[in-house]
Amino acid sequence: MRIPLLLGLLLLGIFLSSLLMEGFLASSAVTLDRQLVKLEGHMVQGNTAEAAALLQNLQRLWRRTEPRWSLLTDHREIDEIELALVRLASYLQHQDTAAALAELAAVRRLVRHIPRKEKLTWENIL
Repeated sequence: MRIPLLLGLLLLGIFLSSLLMEGFLASSAVTLDRQLVKLEGHMVQGNTAEAAALLQNLQRLWRRTEPRWSLLTDHREIDEIELALVRLASYLQHQDTAAALAELAAVRRLVRHIPRKEKLTWENIL
């Protein structure tokens, strides 16, 4: 009787921790995506000073988020986000708006993709 109870508690713990992880990834992805949308608006309007300041805030937010995400997901995707942010900053610094907007779209896709990939689904379980 003790073994099935322990197995049930273990499965419940795994399920609950997975839900907590999924919630954290989703909420932090939404926060990052909102900042990226604001940045895109400033870039489209040509407000380079505001865009540069917002990019610095975004990079600070990412530095706080990245260590937690690296515990929960694939490091290759984390590296891709970091590289895309570096390229975005360089394009923005050199006022290459077209390339910066393309890189920003890539960052947004990566940020939104990770929570979807890590979501608890039958495909991910099996």
